[in-house]
Amino acid sequence: MTAVPTTPARSSTATTNMTTAATTMPTQDDHLPHLLSLKVMRLSRPQFVSTLPVYYESAESTSLVEGLENNNILDLITCQPIQPSELHIRDFGLSQMLKLPSAFGNIYLGETFSTLISINNESPIPIHQMTAKIELQTSSQRFLLAEASPLDLTPSSTRDITVSHEIKELGVHILVCSVHYIGDGRKRHFRKFYKFQVSNPLAVKTKLNNMIDGRVFLEAQLQNVSASPMYLERMKFEPSEHFQYESLNQIIDESNDKTVFGNHFIHPQDVRQYLYMLSPRHSATDRISRTTNALGKLDIVWRTALGDMGRLQTSQLTRKAPLLEDIEIQPFWPQEGDVKVVLETPFRLGIRVINHSNENMKLVLSAVKTKMGSVLLSGLGSRQLGEVGPNQFTETELEFFPLTPGLQRVGGLRVMDLLTGYTKDYYFINMATVYLVSRSDSYSCPQRVPLTEDKVGPVVRRLSQQSERRKSEERRKSIASLEKAAVAEQFTYMQQGKLPTNRQIHSIISRFLNSDVIKEQPISEDGQYVLKDIRGLLDVLQRALDTKNPDELLQSMIFHAKRASELQDMEPSGVKLLTTLKVIRHCLFDSRFRSLLSTILLIAQNILSKNAASHSNDKGKGVADRILPEHVVEDLRGSNPDLLRNNDVNEDDLISHLKNIFDLVKENPEYKSSLEALLTLVVIWTIRLSSQPIKQLSNQNGAGKAFDYTNPNLNIPDWELAALEAKRILERWSRDIRLDPFIKDLNNLACIVKTDEKLYDLYIKARILIHETLDDEFNKSSWSSFIQEIQDSGVVNSYQKMMTNLIHEAQSNIQAFKEDPLSKEISQRLQSIHQRLWYTKWNGMATLKPHLLDDLKMTLLPALIEQIKYVPLPPFTIRESKENTMVISNMVLSGDTLMPETIELKLDDNLRFHPKSKVVSTSVQGLLLHLYDIETIMEDVKFQYKRKVGFFDITDLGVATVHIHGLKLSVKVASDSMDKLHRFQLQHCFCHINKLDIRIKESKHGNFYKVFNPVLTNVVKRQITKEIENKVIGIFHKGDEKLTKHLGGRRNSKNKDKRRGSFFSQVAQVVNHKFANGLK
Repeated sequence: MTAVPTTPARSSTATTNMTTAATTMPTQDDHLPHLLSLKVMRLSRPQFVSTLPVYYESAESTSLVEGLENNNILDLITCQPIQPSELHIRDFGLSQMLKLPSAFGNIYLGETFSTLISINNESPIPIHQMTAKIELQTSSQRFLLAEASPLDLTPSSTRDITVSHEIKELGVHILVCSVHYIGDGRKRHFRKFYKFQVSNPLAVKTKLNNMIDGRVFLEAQLQNVSASPMYLERMKFEPSEHFQYESLNQIIDESNDKTVFGNHFIHPQDVRQYLYMLSPRHSATDRISRTTNALGKLDIVWRTALGDMGRLQTSQLTRKAPLLEDIEIQPFWPQEGDVKVVLETPFRLGIRVINHSNENMKLVLSAVKTKMGSVLLSGLGSRQLGEVGPNQFTETELEFFPLTPGLQRVGGLRVMDLLTGYTKDYYFINMATVYLVSRSDSYSCPQRVPLTEDKVGPVVRRLSQQSERRKSEERRKSIASLEKAAVAEQFTYMQQGKLPTNRQIHSIISRFLNSDVIKEQPISEDGQYVLKDIRGLLDVLQRALDTKNPDELLQSMIFHAKRASELQDMEPSGVKLLTTLKVIRHCLFDSRFRSLLSTILLIAQNILSKNAASHSNDKGKGVADRILPEHVVEDLRGSNPDLLRNNDVNEDDLISHLKNIFDLVKENPEYKSSLEALLTLVVIWTIRLSSQPIKQLSNQNGAGKAFDYTNPNLNIPDWELAALEAKRILERWSRDIRLDPFIKDLNNLACIVKTDEKLYDLYIKARILIHETLDDEFNKSSWSSFIQEIQDSGVVNSYQKMMTNLIHEAQSNIQAFKEDPLSKEISQRLQSIHQRLWYTKWNGMATLKPHLLDDLKMTLLPALIEQIKYVPLPPFTIRESKENTMVISNMVLSGDTLMPETIELKLDDNLRFHPKSKVVSTSVQGLLLHLYDIETIMEDVKFQYKRKVGFFDITDLGVATVHIHGLKLSVKVASDSMDKLHRFQLQHCFCHINKLDIRIKESKHGNFYKVFNPVLTNVVKRQITKEIENKVIGIFHKGDEKLTKHLGGRRNSKNKDKRRGSFFSQVAQVVNHKFANGLK
């Protein structure tokens, strides 16, 4: 090793390629020179001295002259070549002397940087307790290279420190040298900086070729971008865990250890190309190895002059994962040993069919003889392959008959799935290319190693690839068109109220549960529990579809309620679709709503039977114990202990319970609408109980037989059908307890109320008092007077038994809802999901869990997008003026393009107060939402264009492809705390499209659009952004109206003018309130 000296610390010059900067820590005598000098010298290997040699001949005549003298010109062709003269090192301009480098040189990534730090005492006095600290500073971190212990230096003595460090970062590096010492009785110190640049010695580029059988050919191009030649000692590829590899850079001989490059150096700017073949480590059906992006790393070791070594390892080499078809065919040779294919002689070829989908397939293999060419299938043209599971394969053997000699391909096979109707045609089977010869000379193929595409001529291969790409693109477009049409048809059905069938819902849930995105993504422990509960909930819903909805009664009810709303033929006694669904949801899965109904019945019974209880023989029991079944009483003891105690309830307790009921209904406006809708449904059931068509349809549904609910020939109003089907749904979830007896008894009581004037007056007073209490505050005196009037009236005692039986039946039905096993399991799953989302396991407090957002983003969101392949958009009209109109339709978005690249949320809070006046302070909260980089392509978009120019009308229609690049949407919502109407104002909504491409595929005036395409593009871009903005504003106003109504319904009547909280607190309050209800 030789040392290349650099400038000492006191010098004013710097070494080449190395800048120095010196700073001295402030002291009292900062102007005095330091007693120590610091020198930094890079340690590098020496080089041979280059000279300009003087060439001379060692003999009087050269070898060429001697050859010409001994042979004539004609003999030169046949004689032995002239032997060259002996080579000497002097001929290359290199002497046998070594020299030290005169410059700092270049430092490259992967090399080892070595340097010598020399500290010299140049003063005439000794130095005490001298310490030195050597550090290397990079752009990201600092390394401690050496730290010398305290040492005394006599005059003219030196302390040398040698350090080495492997360079692992690019960019600027700074060598920091700190020295502390005691001289002349004072503590002094200084620090020196030496800066140098680290460059990349090699440039690596890769090319990839994916084969249909799962192999990958990786071509690595390595270029020497350093200033000196280097010898590549090792070029090793380290594959990822899913691949094994074979290096194709060795010369095939007995030793097999020589590369095609030999022992040659790679000079500056030279490029070498290395080739590796990667194959799946497991089987060819391994889905992960066929679709993974990670391939492996390159480990490179080189040496430069006199053996200086460097080492680099690239980052993970990736690829764009190829598309994997649902069905794949792979040929193989079934015979043992060598395979001989002879002209006009049958030969057997094995076919392996792989199912890459997530569902079972029942496959059939058939032949398309028109696509076979010169190698025909012998025997049956179709055969059953049986059922093949996901990521499984099946094998069969086929016999072929060759007709033409030469290089031929086997093809013309078709595979079809009988379950889904999916069909895949294979015109040419890769790796099944055979070379046919005549009978006199047969060609031998190694077992399971048929000729591959790389043996075919480049022209034939290129034409074949172009044909395959064209056919594949045509098939993809055909399949996409069919899927888009199916989605558009389903979307139209859903707009009409026709929901998917049970089979379709089962298929969607199964694909979601079997999604690879959910299975493969690593998530947190909380996320795993949430996913487990969601999967359990979906599994319960699948079982509920089979047991509770075998005849698709729920879809029928939604269809009839939706159609009744659209036709506006609903009578005043009818109910709306959304309200009906809320009634069913609250009765089946909301325990608080069921408890509310039970409490209302208990209070009614306590009020009506106050006097009757004193005449009963059951003196030791309360009212509920006397009239309700034991299982109902036990279930209600936890929620209403005061109503179930062993003595009669006094008037104050009844008033208190009544107030609690009204407070609960006011806090939950949905409960109020559900109670009103439930009473309306009961009235409809009561009125239509004796209707003969309803009876027949009820009996048909009760038998579990499906009927065509979209049949327009049914002479029954849609709203009556919806009400009847809602009743039957509730009966199925109450262990098939029929509601008809209860409805019949209730009808009898209603008839009695209408005929008895006193009882009817009490009924009217009760309705008025209930509406007044819901609209205003609870009036204790009014309710006390009404309860006293009921108890003093003797008319109630006449119908005591009938009312008691009605309450008994109602409580039994409510209890049946709760005891249904599926209803219990669904409620438990929802409660578990809520607890995992909002509550911590160590203290049970509600808290926000941000990591769950990342978990759901990586699992549920991609899984949902996988199910949403296409989203149809409604047509819209562009009207620039009365004379210029364009209608655009058949717009279908791909599901994977719906999500933006970036979502940004900004929150702000502005407070305004007046300390010198009595003006009330206000606060304005704002939420700013940015959606960036939404890119989508819509193909086969239909347009109709009409423009009037003078007396002429220009009309056209056609098909176009629309490509939207970089759509950006910005929305800002603000709320003022002084707003008494609970409104959230939309301050601005802005949509912008960076670039819009429109390609007219079919039209009557193609040349016209080529000229006016920029104008047309700007018009369409402006109208699309306007439509998006209007749609967002409309959605916002609908949501604001609903949220304002919800907040207004929960507002306490005593504090009408009370200012509400901030925008975010209100939203959080609503969300927490919803979850809290579900938890309770």
